Amino acid sequence: MIYRDLERILESKSASEERILDLLDKYSNNLGEEDVMKILYPILNWEVKDNTIILKEDYLIPIDENIAISRHHRFIDIPKHKHDFIELSYVYKGMFTQEINNIKIRLNEGEICILDMNIEHSISASTDNDIIINCLMRKDFFDTSLFSRLSSNDLMCNFLTKAIYDSKNNNNYCIF
Repeated sequence: MIYRDLERILESKSASEERILDLLDKYSNNLGEEDVMKILYPILNWEVKDNTIILKEDYLIPIDENIAISRHHRFIDIPKHKHDFIELSYVYKGMFTQEINNIKIRLNEGEICILDMNIEHSISASTDNDIIINCLMRKDFFDTSLFSRLSSNDLMCNFLTKAIYDSKNNNNYCIF
């Protein structure tokens, strides 16, 4: 596959994105959070616990895998949520805005954000010009061989060690 083919695939609208755009057009972009949640539920399939949306790894990561890579859904705000896996978001093209710990963070092309498990965040709608690649990783993905390869990078090793083993302090993120 050559670079132009990859670009064409990444820029094309998925069936979910087409559905989102149809519904936004139908309701003249005047959707409340409850409407947005109805649109997103078949795509993300979450649980609600203590009024918090929780995305579960068992639905988003194939059962026989420890990692899943996908393009982020565009065109609609993703409400505040958290998940039981580590998320890496890479801005392949354009930009990406999310709110983490009530702080708006804008990532530009080439930048990466790694979110700890169980950190609440929301994501602003992106456009046709924005391509964000998500890498969702189960705790099981990180084993001793990965940590030994990361040992020269104290920042990453410390972040991942805390994310996996310190269940009381899940409030971290890194931006590169």
